[in-house]
Amino acid sequence: MYQLVSGMMFFLVHNFVYAENPLYLSGHSDLDLMVMKVIKNYPSIKAHDATIESLNQSKIKVTSWDDPKLSLAIANLPVDTFNFDQEAMTQKKIGLSQKIYASGKLQQRGKVIEKRKDVVKENQNQEIKKIIKMIKVQYFNYHSLQIEKIFIKESELLLQKFINIARKKYEVGQGNQTSILEAEVQLSKLMERIINIDNKTDVHLQKINRYLEYKENFTPVIIEHLTYSKLTENEDHLISRMLENNPKLRQLQSKRDTLQAKKQLVSLNRKSDYVVGLNYGQRDRDPRTGNKRSDFISFQVSMNLPFVQGRKRGAEMAEVRAEDLATIKSIEDQTSKFRSELLTKMTNLNSKEKLIKLYTTAIIPQKNQSLQTALSNYQTDRIDFLFLLKIERELLGFKINMAKFIFNYDITIAELEEIIGQPLNTVTTRVMELNHE
Repeated sequence: MYQLVSGMMFFLVHNFVYAENPLYLSGHSDLDLMVMKVIKNYPSIKAHDATIESLNQSKIKVTSWDDPKLSLAIANLPVDTFNFDQEAMTQKKIGLSQKIYASGKLQQRGKVIEKRKDVVKENQNQEIKKIIKMIKVQYFNYHSLQIEKIFIKESELLLQKFINIARKKYEVGQGNQTSILEAEVQLSKLMERIINIDNKTDVHLQKINRYLEYKENFTPVIIEHLTYSKLTENEDHLISRMLENNPKLRQLQSKRDTLQAKKQLVSLNRKSDYVVGLNYGQRDRDPRTGNKRSDFISFQVSMNLPFVQGRKRGAEMAEVRAEDLATIKSIEDQTSKFRSELLTKMTNLNSKEKLIKLYTTAIIPQKNQSLQTALSNYQTDRIDFLFLLKIERELLGFKINMAKFIFNYDITIAELEEIIGQPLNTVTTRVMELNHE
């Protein structure tokens, strides 16, 4: 039943989430569903949506023509009599004028807004990937503690078994009570560790629920197998993908595109705009002859002279060029920074992978064998009880270290995905089955 439910959840996430943003999919169905909910409702992400909508409205504003202007006027009215029919040139005028922008100017304003939208979208994309990484970090830290708890409970059962054996030997006059008391102290310390783990687990769940805005409580799926996502890509390929898809680099490139559009707009602002007007002038009849006087129509075109503000336009262009140069340097700096971070994390991954292999294929199996041998030797009085406890404690420490290496490996993968801006090609590698009893 568990496999069926997990399969259905994975299918839903793959079809409805992965298609929209491939960084969502992690191979953990509960994690993927939680990420989907967070991305849909997280305030800072929705704030970017509101900014984009604001820019959409700004585009409508800056690409629209000005309203035509209606004018009413009285021309050549004598101030001694204020009679409209006294002078032949006295007119009642009505006019209509319209500003006509230079070719391409309004369209270029719209392009600048579109480029600004791209910057906001890349900022939003950067925020999404940052949040996804933080969620994954909390998620893997939570499960790391859960696995540690499982190993400690296994150790408790084993320790209790050793205590029972020691008591039986003590009852027949073999061994000593001090060793049994020491074992019981170790058992109490394990219980203390479980209490501390539960406390840390609650902290991680609270952090996860914060991303859900506390609208619902996150319930992680029980992990049946201890696995990790083994990376299958080399450094050169990852660097190439990073240069193309890193959210910060894409945001800076979008900023450059915006500045290029601004340059073109500044150039277009050097062109003259025109105001075209049409006026109709009505005259009264001649009072002496009674004849109707002809009305007048006048047409006018006016234009601004942009060379008067040449210094201003030059300063605008210099400002944009300086900002563009600063952006180029930022791209170079960020590229170097991300490349260094990527190589460092790849080194960490390789180191952790070697340690995982060492612990799973050598150290833990060998220590298990050593523990079984020690138990047999204790039962035949070849070693003392405290030495048996020492081997058991070492085995527990090795198993916990192995789990930490595994989850740190997955956390590093999540950090690399944030740097690269896309999911990595990985293969799920199973380490061991887990005992939840």
